[in-house]
Amino acid sequence: MTAITLTATVLKTYVSPVGEKDGVKYGGDHRLQVMAETTLRNGETRVQLIELRVDDPTPYKDLAGSVMSLPVSLYVSKGQVAFSLIQ
Repeated sequence: MTAITLTATVLKTYVSPVGEKDGVKYGGDHRLQVMAETTLRNGETRVQLIELRVDDPTPYKDLAGSVMSLPVSLYVSKGQVAFSLIQ
């Protein structure tokens, strides 16, 4: 895992739906949605929606539209780079 600072625009927080699969319960996590600009190899940029699990959504509730720098770690999931908020 590599730790970096992700600068992104806060969109919203929400609670993920609760479910059960093969007897294992999942969901019910608080999520923070942010929009970040990523630079591609050819120099072009694209906007990327990133969802981060948060223990407490309260600090982010009134920050919709604000640009924030968030400490995150990087990992690979299903062949894609994923982010985890360092709390």
